[in-house]
Amino acid sequence: MDINSIIHTIFTSGMLAGLIRDFEYREIQEQMAAAIVESWYDNKHIVIEAGTGTGKTFGYLLPAALFALYEDVKVAIVTETKALQQQLILKDLPVVASILQEVTDSSLEYALCLGSTNYPCFRRLQHAIDTGSFDKKFADDIAYVHKLLKKNHTITRFDVQVADALWNTICRESELCSMNKCRYKNTCSYMEARKRWQQAHILVMNHYLFFSNIAASKSLVPDCKVVVFDEAHSLERIAASQLGFSINSQALKETLEHMIQRKKGPSLIEQWLHHSLQQDALEVFDNALRQVQVCKSICNDMIQDLQTLRLRNPLKQCLPLLKALEEIIGVFEKVEAEKLEEDMRLEYEYRKSVIMNTCNNLGMIVFMDDDSYVYWLEKEKNGHGTVTMCGQPLDVASIIHKEVVEYYDHLAFVSATLSVNNTFDYFIQSIGLSNVQSLLLPSPFDFANQSVLFIDKDNVDPSEEAFIHNAAEKIKEIITMVQGRCLVLFTSYVMLEKIYEKLCDTLPYNIFSQHTMNAATALQEYIACDNAVLFGTHSFWQGVDLPGDLARAVIIMKLPFEAPENPVVQAKIEKIQKEGGNPFMSYQVPYAVLLLKQGFGRLIRKSTDKGIIAILDPRIDRKAYGRIFLASLPDSKRVYSLEELRQAYKHITS
Repeated sequence: MDINSIIHTIFTSGMLAGLIRDFEYREIQEQMAAAIVESWYDNKHIVIEAGTGTGKTFGYLLPAALFALYEDVKVAIVTETKALQQQLILKDLPVVASILQEVTDSSLEYALCLGSTNYPCFRRLQHAIDTGSFDKKFADDIAYVHKLLKKNHTITRFDVQVADALWNTICRESELCSMNKCRYKNTCSYMEARKRWQQAHILVMNHYLFFSNIAASKSLVPDCKVVVFDEAHSLERIAASQLGFSINSQALKETLEHMIQRKKGPSLIEQWLHHSLQQDALEVFDNALRQVQVCKSICNDMIQDLQTLRLRNPLKQCLPLLKALEEIIGVFEKVEAEKLEEDMRLEYEYRKSVIMNTCNNLGMIVFMDDDSYVYWLEKEKNGHGTVTMCGQPLDVASIIHKEVVEYYDHLAFVSATLSVNNTFDYFIQSIGLSNVQSLLLPSPFDFANQSVLFIDKDNVDPSEEAFIHNAAEKIKEIITMVQGRCLVLFTSYVMLEKIYEKLCDTLPYNIFSQHTMNAATALQEYIACDNAVLFGTHSFWQGVDLPGDLARAVIIMKLPFEAPENPVVQAKIEKIQKEGGNPFMSYQVPYAVLLLKQGFGRLIRKSTDKGIIAILDPRIDRKAYGRIFLASLPDSKRVYSLEELRQAYKHITS
């Protein structure tokens, strides 16, 4: 049988129903799988929007697995979240492998690829034990990991629950690894993992590792010629972050100090250098540490109370730090590395590479010779004044086109939110796609009978002072109407805090807010508490799954336009204007539409879910561009007053 015949047989024969609880045959799921196969055999890439509930995971896993077996190629499945990676490896791929074994009599091999720091290093672990170079409060954890690693050579960060501070001292660092020369190579988790990667038909990894692999000249994972990107709406953002750089003054300070501090013996510098060179070297390091503090003060004076500050001119004030780091590289050149014992040589090479990379990145900011980058300062939240210097390529689309679209033979881009007003133009342009076909598959959910969309068209513009007061009153009314279990989405912490202050003492429900705890804790507390309310910003607009009664309402404060003070947003707008385009309609509106669709998608996760979507920003009704937002949303019943909302909600839940 050909691949499409096998796909049809698998979806319609009841095989999946026998292995997956509550599985229902959906024609659009089979349609998606067939479209992927057809596009790849036609030598075209494909973009698919598969609405929530279409079963997109099996819609791409089956064709990917069959293509890997039939064409004898390695296929990468690239996702954004760890949760989905775990689901694919532990739940979905075993089902696919079992079915294909029965249908094709072929054994499908698959493996999870993680960044190398997710694997323990037996050499570093043993060195920590032998030298006692770890915090004594971690003694029990060290013994636990050591015992576990002796029993099972293939553990990862997912398998051990230890503090990050401890893991960072025992995990694999690529610059500290001698690979096949290591005396512990036969008990190395990373080497064992790489063997499985080489044998696998399907490799599962996240977007971050995929683009780190590109930045490392595709040397981190085995070469694949076929790639499926799930959660593809995040692709451009993650690519930009992974292809950019950042210099954190506190981290640089700690790196320099680590090399000159004495801990139960000579410092690293004293171990690396001949005695006659040590004093001069220490003076070089002391000068560099002074320059780090000077540079930190300069950046703090520039950014002041801002969260980010675009750098439009070369940061020549930090030239002394650049020269100081170049002097440290000069010190490194005097080290006779070939005479060092293996562990010490690896440590030396690692520290040298860190300083050289920092020096190269700092040079980009000090001189700004590369105008294809955007540069800025960013203050860390709760970072005690720590400012990070950042740089990022502005034209990510051309990089993705060259390194992904032109390099890989077959690509599929899948997400529940890729289209704007029923077209894929924005997404296709944003990642430089060509030779592509597209498919828009609507959600099978009955939004008209499962949800009510409330639009607060009578509110004032969000720029007016009264907006906060009016929105707070509407939020209170809606929360009371549904008796808690509401997710309220904000575009800024400032607005979140203002609404929280107005409502925290007026509602009989617990409010768990992202401004008082981290996102993971807030979500966990919300789920555990009956009838609670969850206040969240950016991380809650996407990737949060609240099925059933966990979300009776999702309230959206404002249309999620990117903050205009964001340096990358500023630079993109200027670039589009310089090219004669309209940045608002070609970039800002489409970006906000896709994020609004993500926020909307937090409500209906199953065919039995019911609830309210409330948009409190009247611009969606008053502005001409509002029609684009509304045309991109599911077909929910729309109401414009609280009384209409009350009646409609009563109707869908009765």
